[in-house]
Amino acid sequence: MVNFSNWTGKGLVLLFAVVNYLSFMMLLAFIPVVLVFAVALIISNKRLIWLLSITTGTLSIIALLIDTRVYSMFKFHLNSTLLSFIFNRQWRVIFDFSYHELWVFAGIIVLVIFLECCIAWFVWKKIIIPARFKTGKTIASLSL
Repeated sequence: MVNFSNWTGKGLVLLFAVVNYLSFMMLLAFIPVVLVFAVALIISNKRLIWLLSITTGTLSIIALLIDTRVYSMFKFHLNSTLLSFIFNRQWRVIFDFSYHELWVFAGIIVLVIFLECCIAWFVWKKIIIPARFKTGKTIASLSL
């Protein structure tokens, strides 16, 4: 029988909980990457990859922000019922957002898009070096 009452047992339980939580969050974060990765393998157009990466990243962050706001209002996360309320014509009656809150949210969206563009530019110009592509193609052709 395992004893979790000592410090070692409690540490193992805590480590397991943290690793389990972070791995689940990383899985959720990498779901949009699958689409971008599949398109990047098929079509190697820089602008398309940029556009798709920025769009999926921005939509993921916006969904997280909307979920956070909805949870603070109703104490449960987004589901199909709430999505039908959001896309209803009378959504302003249900959610009661002021124009100021809507403008702040629009500003946050613009800020997120700007930050995503800056990150995409930095990754493409500073981290991905074109010489790596030539080396990768050489290695790939030699392995065939």
